[in-house]
This record gives sequence, structure tokens and C-alpha cells, in this order.
Amino acid sequence: MIKLYIAARTKASLQGSGDVKSRVRDTLGISNARLPLARLTQLDGFFKARNAIVHDLDYKSPAGHGTARHPRTLGRVREQCDAALAVVAEIISETAADIRALSKAVERSSARDSEAIRIPVSGVAGRTGFLFG
Repeated sequence: MIKLYIAARTKASLQGSGDVKSRVRDTLGISNARLPLARLTQLDGFFKARNAIVHDLDYKSPAGHGTARHPRTLGRVREQCDAALAVVAEIISETAADIRALSKAVERSSARDSEAIRIPVSGVAGRTGFLFG
């Protein structure tokens, strides 16, 4: 079951904001409040251009300048790439925050558990203090 879940989330390249939502944001447990769908849909232009470029590379001669080719200015490409990288940075930041929170929760839980099993010892093999803590 786990292998199927991982395979579904890591198949083929991301094709649009819907894939980023379902296969990245939702899989990592990042809520819509923390990374809104509207923020992800801002990348649809990037994905449209990316998909067109990939298909152009697959099917069309780069030397051609016909109407089927889509010229893109360097500035527009930079804007779209910067937007995509900004969303990636947000996803990483939110995931890191979740990992830090989980780590702190585990530490607190471990501390409570160890206090619950602290057994006072005195003079056992020259030890003083607590056993298991």
C-alpha cells in the first residue's frame, strides 16, 4: 500500500498547479491556509510554457520560426521561473516548520515518558539519582 501511495505521488513530471496541490502540498500535509491554492494557480502560466517548450523540443525543429513556435522574452521566462522557485521555497519552509514541530512534540513526549518511569536509586552499585532518567 505504501509503495502504491509513493508511486502515485512521484509518477511523471508535474503538469500544473493541480499536481503541485495533490502530489506535493497535500501529500506533505500543508494546509490551504498555509499555502493557498490561489498561490499555486499563479504557476499555471509557468506550467503551460514549460509543457509547450517540452513538446516543441519533442516535435518541432528549433531552427524553425513558424507560427507554431511561441517566442518568450527573457524577462517573462525569468518571472515565471522565479515564481516557481518561490513556491518551492514556501513548500520547503512549511515542511521544515512541520518537521521542527514534530521533533519538538516527540522530545516533549519522550521527556514525559522518561519522567513517568524514573525510578529512584540510592547506593545500588555505588549509584545515586534515577534509573531510566
